[in-house]
Amino acid sequence: MALTTLQPTLPAIPPLPTIPLDASLQCSSAQVLAATGYLNNVNSNINIGAGRVGFFAVLDVSAITGTTPSFQFHVFGSNDVAFGNGNVEDLYEFDLSVTGSRLVATIIGASIAVPDPSRAGTLIIKPGWNYGAGQITYQYLRMYAVLAGTSPGITVTSWFAPLEYRF
Repeated sequence: MALTTLQPTLPAIPPLPTIPLDASLQCSSAQVLAATGYLNNVNSNINIGAGRVGFFAVLDVSAITGTTPSFQFHVFGSNDVAFGNGNVEDLYEFDLSVTGSRLVATIIGASIAVPDPSRAGTLIIKPGWNYGAGQITYQYLRMYAVLAGTSPGITVTSWFAPLEYRF
């Protein structure tokens, strides 16, 4: 008997998982950024724990301002609680743009569509791990935003939520 598969209509959007908000893992709460900087008006550093830890990085964007703004979000890891120069790894980054432009758009295409900036409620959930180059694990995490465009601004609440398991 031949095997058949069901082909869903693309793009398929799975339902969002329930992502708990633990104050000890929260970076920012309705933090307004008008320039590049850390998401840190609640906690400067997040202690994600020892060993390899999976997590969700969550951004709840409630407002976007500016003319053709774009944003690049980074998750930094370090074993230095002070995040001293040279002691930080960029674990991953992702782009968000009203115009759809990305840093390497010729390779990966336009970014996800962002709702009208006057409408609140863009929730971005990205899975990640606390290890980087050389399989080094990092105990502390921070989120960082790079803003570009004319008069860019963003209001965001951000946090980390651990995945269910560690290894």
